This record gives sequence, structure tokens and C-alpha cells, in this order.
Amino acid sequence: MKKIILCLIAFQIFSSCQKSRLENLLLSADKRWVYIDSGQVKNKAIVRDYIKFFSNGDCENRNILNDENSFFSIEGNEKNNSWNYSDNDSILTIYDHRFKVLKYESDTIHVLQIKENWIKMLVNYKQNSIE
Repeated sequence: MKKIILCLIAFQIFSSCQKSRLENLLLSADKRWVYIDSGQVKNKAIVRDYIKFFSNGDCENRNILNDENSFFSIEGNEKNNSWNYSDNDSILTIYDHRFKVLKYESDTIHVLQIKENWIKMLVNYKQNSIE
């Protein structure tokens, strides 16, 4: 009986440490996630920055061309550079913005920005795919 309980505890700990499919997609080293609306994709918008997600819960804006951190702060207006995802309610939080994940594929994540009730997308930037 003790072995069964220990196995159940170990399983619970292991399964809570695993990342969801969406988290693994966001953390993929070969992905450059651009926050955009569908009209910008259709009109081939110029993309300057993308969001880089880190497994420790941090994120940052990076320049598409040189891959350097492109965030600048104005004194007193520090940006919350964190993200998290709740698989239970499909809520993705990036910086201080909350999104309901509607659906996703390997290179596109459709989200509803909760505060403004706007449908947006995170699109994996590939050269000539958006601009």
C-alpha cells in the first residue's frame, strides 16, 4: 500500500512539472512569436520585434534583425517581463495582458485579449511570411 501511495505522489509531482503543448510551442528555440492582428498578416505588416519566451517565466521583446533585447523603459514605468499559461482555463498572461487561447497550430496562436475583447494572434515569424 505504501508503494502505491508513493507512486501516486511521484506521478502527481511529475505530471505537475510537465509543460503543456502550448507552453512547449512558445518555448521552442526556433520560434519567434509576433503579436499581431489578422489584418496585419493579410496586409503584410512590417515586423520589427518578436516575443522570446523563457522556461523560467520571463519574456522579452527582441529585435527581428539582430535578436537583441529591444525593450527600453522610461523611469518609473517598469514593464512586467513575465508570462504564464494555465492549461485549466486556457489563459495566457504575457507582461500584464491576459488572453484567452482560442485555438493554436504549430505556427499560429489565436487569442482573445480579455480586457479589450479583441481577437489577436501570435504568429511564428519566418522571413517573408508576414512582411
